[in-house]
Amino acid sequence: MNDSQILSELKKYQNKIKVNSILLLLVAIAIPVGFFSALMDYVNGHNFIISLVIALVACIAVGPLSKKNSNLKKAKKNFIGEHIIKELIAEKIEIEGYEPSNYINRDTIKKSSIMPGYDRISGSDYISGKYKGIGIVYCDIELEEKRTYRDSDGRRRTTYSTVFKGHFFRMDLGNKIDGYVRIVERRNPRKKGFFADLLGSAADLVGIETNTIELENEAFNNQFEVKTNNDEMAFYILTPQFMENVVRADEMADGYTNILFKEKKVDIAMNNYVDSFEVKKNIYSQKALDECRTLMRKDLDILLAIVDEILAKDRLFSK
Repeated sequence: MNDSQILSELKKYQNKIKVNSILLLLVAIAIPVGFFSALMDYVNGHNFIISLVIALVACIAVGPLSKKNSNLKKAKKNFIGEHIIKELIAEKIEIEGYEPSNYINRDTIKKSSIMPGYDRISGSDYISGKYKGIGIVYCDIELEEKRTYRDSDGRRRTTYSTVFKGHFFRMDLGNKIDGYVRIVERRNPRKKGFFADLLGSAADLVGIETNTIELENEAFNNQFEVKTNNDEMAFYILTPQFMENVVRADEMADGYTNILFKEKKVDIAMNNYVDSFEVKKNIYSQKALDECRTLMRKDLDILLAIVDEILAKDRLFSK
């Protein structure tokens, strides 16, 4: 599709969503107004049937209108993903698969020791392919933890709180490394985003004796904790230049950055409360479309910055 066709289709989606949202709002208002009007008519001895019917019809209409709104938004997201985002990603990544409304396998997240434990998961923008010849998968992820408590009346309540919202990368190493290196950012009250006190997924640590190492870079030690079962491998990876680059890339990500080297994979988790490639405003003009692309390219550059620093360890990725 050319830009003119993309704008035309986007306008159709956006207008349908706008009309449906207005109808949904009117129906939501009609429910309490209808019931209140019916009650007043009943109290005053008037015919309350019409008001009651309006309220009941509004109640019935809420479900279908809400579902339609959700489906329209999902269809719009998929359209943007297929005709805008995918083309932008293809400028830097050799895409093998792209699913705007999907995310990486749950077990991958569950078993990665740089991800917190969770009870509910959602995600989007699943990408698989090659970046600079290296196999990668990527997606945006949100993890929520279930919490129960008793309210002031003693009733049991359940809430969900976000423990991770950001980006997850998995990259292929050229060969299986002899060791395990986990780099986890320490709590920093001045940083934005969420931080999980306890990293779940201890499965990666089972049966592996690890120790915490200190490096010559004091600033890096203050910001990150490094655990490994192979000191030589850890010091090979964490050169002074690499540590400086990770800190710089972490500043760009503006959140918490955790990295795991294990076997034939590198996992990167950026917990920065950001959902990349999201369109927050309606697009009705070429200027708005160009601005959208510019913002998305910036998102992609930030995501790939830390990947570039890891790829600098070419010995890890060469076969």
